[in-house]
Amino acid sequence: MSAAEARWRTTVSALQCDDVGTGVNDEIAVPLTDDERELLRCGLGEWGGPARCTDRMAVAMGFESVQDLLVQADRLRVALASKLPLTQRDWMRTLLATELADVAV
Repeated sequence: MSAAEARWRTTVSALQCDDVGTGVNDEIAVPLTDDERELLRCGLGEWGGPARCTDRMAVAMGFESVQDLLVQADRLRVALASKLPLTQRDWMRTLLATELADVAV
């Protein structure tokens, strides 16, 4: 396992509610590198570009609809760029949307 993959797994593990004792609406400041934040920002940006989504897929990722995905993705991209803490729910949606964007392109 590469160092980057190990760090990614550690980040995902830290975002699971049971592991950190937080609720889905509690904010978590995850210490990501600038490159990691940019990766997440780019993944979210794919949904407004080459990646296409259905409402059912958006709901499965934790959004209300495709429109909500696009609106929330813009908000999350700004928050990531500003290094703001996100809620546990937002981190999980960000990770899932980023991973699925690669498959949807």
